[in-house]
Amino acid sequence: MNPLLMPIIMNKIYIIISIALGFHIVLFSQDKSKMTYIEVIESGVSTGPAFAVVIIHNLNNNIKREIFIDVTSLYEAFKIELAEEDYDKIRVYLLSYSDTRLIQMKNPQALDRLGFEKYNNKDYKKIEKVLLKKEIIRNLYTLHEKWKQKIGNLEKYNEKKIKELFTIRDSITKTRELTLEEKKTIETFEFDYYFYPAHQSSKNSDLGQKIIKMWNQKLFKEEADYNRSEEEYDNLETKYFRNYYKKYGKNFCHVAFKYGAIFYHSCMNGTLEFGHIVGQSGE
Repeated sequence: MNPLLMPIIMNKIYIIISIALGFHIVLFSQDKSKMTYIEVIESGVSTGPAFAVVIIHNLNNNIKREIFIDVTSLYEAFKIELAEEDYDKIRVYLLSYSDTRLIQMKNPQALDRLGFEKYNNKDYKKIEKVLLKKEIIRNLYTLHEKWKQKIGNLEKYNEKKIKELFTIRDSITKTRELTLEEKKTIETFEFDYYFYPAHQSSKNSDLGQKIIKMWNQKLFKEEADYNRSEEEYDNLETKYFRNYYKKYGKNFCHVAFKYGAIFYHSCMNGTLEFGHIVGQSGE
């Protein structure tokens, strides 16, 4: 290569990298309040609801307050405010305010359902400054990608567990019928997933011990892949979400909502969890 061309080539590479980085920064610092609001309102009432940020105008005292509230509570509050039992109609009503998220309310019980008077979104600007400086939204995007990898490894692990389980079942049924105990054991182990481990009695049976031994021998790689991805996810979750949540509480989530971060209540243990960035695939 002609040495004289190197400065020109390097300059072009620098320009391309600068443009790419600039686009990346802009992508994760855009106001996505409307998109995020629409997605969480559409998710509706749930035992594990997502959270929305709305601006409530209290007509009783003319005070406006922006609050971070779970969608189920929001629906229930407007069920009282509108004297409306139909959740679909409430959804349409809430979506009609997508552009501003500014909604008027007057019923004291409805306002109490939202915790309107006690809500305090302190340090908003301070948190927002940290969020942008530390590129937290980009990091949360990365966290969700790691979550998808973890779930993918879990699915591979469970698929092979079931495949090997049926291999044992079929080897028995080639020569005889399964006993009632064996059928129960096979059925129990078939649902031996991450959240639903097999009952100890099934594990202690002769067939149960055979299944466990076979799984330990043949699923070593899949189990290792899953455990590694789970550990990596847990470390990133602590770094990119839990540490900030511990420091700022729900006010951190309130600010992050503006930039597309969706949070929800876990129906498993009631904790507040990060879900994904609005528009992120594989949600």
